[in-house]
Amino acid sequence: FHRTTMNKSNFAGEMLPGLALPGCHLAESDFTGCDLTGANLKQCGLVGCILEGAKLDGAILAQAVMSGAKMAGMSAQRADMTQAILVGADVSGADLSGARLWQVAAEKLKAKGTRFVGCEMTYADLSHAELEQADLTGATLFRAVLHEIKDAEARIPNRRAALPPDADRS
Repeated sequence: FHRTTMNKSNFAGEMLPGLALPGCHLAESDFTGCDLTGANLKQCGLVGCILEGAKLDGAILAQAVMSGAKMAGMSAQRADMTQAILVGADVSGADLSGARLWQVAAEKLKAKGTRFVGCEMTYADLSHAELEQADLTGATLFRAVLHEIKDAEARIPNRRAALPPDADRS
């Protein structure tokens, strides 16, 4: 399928490694516990989707729109989320180790206890994100926006590479 509309579909629990759905609209679809290892979901509309406990290791999610998606506990190690939109999404407890989150728009992201170990997060906008207990060890944060984040007990050793707080917005 390519650029097909399949909103509110149910893929829960399915084994779909390598699935290719580039540019498809899958808003409010359920992928709970689904194996999407290596899937191509580039430029997909995944607004409000449920991906809780899903496996997206090595998947391509570049330029995907995942605003408001529920992705708690998912694994997306080494996934490519370049320029993805994750505004208001919930990735709490997820493992995004080694993922490419270059220039991702993730304002108000819920990421309590999430692993971002070794992630490429250059130019990422994490304004107002909830990063309590998150682990960003080894993450590249060059020019990332960390404005007004909640970061109690978070591990963010490279935060100096991020943009300094904007005095006018404080």
